[in-house]
Amino acid sequence: MSDSPAKVEPAGPPPVSSVQLVLTLALAGALAGFLLVVVDGLTKPRILAYKKQQQELAATEVLGGAARLEKLIFADGALSLLPEGQPEPVGAEVLFRGFDEAGNLVGYALPGSKFGYADAIDLMLGYAPARGELLGMRVLGNKETPGLGDGILKNKKYTGQFPGRALPLVATKASASAPDEVDTITGATISSTAVIVGINAAVEYFAPAIAAFEAQGAKP
Repeated sequence: MSDSPAKVEPAGPPPVSSVQLVLTLALAGALAGFLLVVVDGLTKPRILAYKKQQQELAATEVLGGAARLEKLIFADGALSLLPEGQPEPVGAEVLFRGFDEAGNLVGYALPGSKFGYADAIDLMLGYAPARGELLGMRVLGNKETPGLGDGILKNKKYTGQFPGRALPLVATKASASAPDEVDTITGATISSTAVIVGINAAVEYFAPAIAAFEAQGAKP
């Protein structure tokens, strides 16, 4: 009886040293970080440009279709006119001053934000300082519950109440009758009330600077 050939085990992969492993992980991490920086550099300017475009469209809308907008910068409690074509200072709060086709002042478009049921609700609102009146409101961003809280954007009966309301606004669950009253949305009281509170807070925050800006002749 012949001897059977010895079984040859396949050779395994060569052992990897801990140094090689660390270097490989470090290289992969560095490459991933580099790619993130590149992607951010390519997309961030487009995102910012789109955001600014949406802000200007919202400002025109809440000012009843203003024919011309001026961009204002709010810093240290005061407003200043941003010359056309000049970039916005990084992190600056931006307002808009709207005019009709005859060059008459329509009002100011103000940014606002208030935490709702799920997250912050970002707003743009039109404000007529001479009359203490709200000209319009638009929700720029929200993460409220679909079908309920997002009624602050989709419920036309709710959003249609804001133009012409006296400030500050008062939230009501009954049928609004006074010039300053706004009905909240049944089933979405927190979200719809947050919009009202956010509008009042924005006007209170920016109104002194607007009054001072108008008093000096609305010049830079």
